[in-house]
Amino acid sequence: MSARSEHRVRWYAYLDGERIQRTARMNGADWGWDAVCSCGWETRTGGAIQQRIRDDVYWHRWEAEHGYLDEEAS
Repeated sequence: MSARSEHRVRWYAYLDGERIQRTARMNGADWGWDAVCSCGWETRTGGAIQQRIRDDVYWHRWEAEHGYLDEEAS
């Protein structure tokens, strides 16, 4: 099983300081974003731009796929 299928990432948006799960209607640049992986890893930015979170998710999956995540850190 690949690391991409093992690590399921959920996206969250911030609205008035409250974190809510992303829906298909949440488009545009007015949102702050965070992501949480099924392994327990999360971005914890408090609402960064979407590209920043995409980069963090990409590197998280890359580290997991190449074995750079140990059991406690993931």
